[in-house]
Amino acid sequence: MKQFDSKNDEVGQELHHLKLAESKGSHLWDVLSLPTRMDICIRAGYYDTAYLLTNYGVQLQTYGLTKNPIIKRVADKLIDARYQLLDELFNRFAGPIDLANSIQIINNIRKIPYLSSTQLRVMILQYRDVYLEKRLLDIRPDFILRMVEVYRDCMYDTMVLYLAVFPENEISRRQMDSSLDQRWDIWQTATPSVILNEWAIHNFDVMFNRIK
Repeated sequence: MKQFDSKNDEVGQELHHLKLAESKGSHLWDVLSLPTRMDICIRAGYYDTAYLLTNYGVQLQTYGLTKNPIIKRVADKLIDARYQLLDELFNRFAGPIDLANSIQIINNIRKIPYLSSTQLRVMILQYRDVYLEKRLLDIRPDFILRMVEVYRDCMYDTMVLYLAVFPENEISRRQMDSSLDQRWDIWQTATPSVILNEWAIHNFDVMFNRIK
């Protein structure tokens, strides 16, 4: 009989917790809504807030709250959303750039520990090349003359941005994080000027080949 009463009390406590969780004032609903809020922040350009939400997912793991499967699902979604956030941030460089805004975007990217400094430089240059190719596709008459102008303008803007955010004396170091994606470990470090020089030479080669 005592065992029955004990089990009955446990069931009663669990039902009480469920009722609290189901109530509109429960903080559980706030936690469950975080992945949706994260998506809204990314699409609306609230990158600082989006990053804070991904960090909250890491904190849920750090403090052992992910033992609860529901909380774990929320934390996993918040942390995985870092990839979506990175895509959104990098895509901003596949269009016209404003120096001040671009510097802020790069600072947001640097907060995310999935990329080494070398990868960050290379990927920004790659996305700038995407924009350059878009500009070339829009050229109709006087292709050769206008192509040279497009290369000049795009490369100049890119080099100004690159030199502003990646000074030559910058210390190359990897941000350490427990959620670091090990797939990035194959990348080697390189000085900022080497990467920029190789990028410029490659683009000049492509441009001259098109002129031929």
